[in-house]
Amino acid sequence: MLLREVLDQPRLKLALLTGAEGRERPVTRLYVTDLPDPAATWPAARSC
Repeated sequence: MLLREVLDQPRLKLALLTGAEGRERPVTRLYVTDLPDPAATWPAARSC
């Protein structure tokens, strides 16, 4: 699977921030994390 194919899935709400040429690279590893929203858990983030 290419990175382009992953990014083209609207339900994932992903965006490529840099390196548009990387869209054609194969995805060889995937790491899943379930991290909380920092704005909801870190007081300093709310005051920004």
